[in-house]
Amino acid sequence: MTSVCEIAKLGVFEDHIHMRMNSETAASSPPCNDPNLTLEFVMMTWPETVKVFIRHRMHCVGCPIRRFYTIEDACRAHCIVKSAFLADLNRTIIKTRASH
Repeated sequence: MTSVCEIAKLGVFEDHIHMRMNSETAASSPPCNDPNLTLEFVMMTWPETVKVFIRHRMHCVGCPIRRFYTIEDACRAHCIVKSAFLADLNRTIIKTRASH
């Protein structure tokens, strides 16, 4: 049986791998177009998208369930049109890429 400590260590290790992969691939990642991406993945991969969440009055930035919530979940919970939100995320990502 796996102990709680072993599970916690695995979670920390997975978080580290996830963050490292995000930082290494962020520059070459395609724009955000998958509504099944978790909010944490989106914000870690494209930090500039945090302002999009705030602009849409979504408090996902500080929410502990952003790790599990998808874009689709958040749009549904906040009564936001998913296609419009994805378009705003992509505009922000592309604009930021163009300025670098």
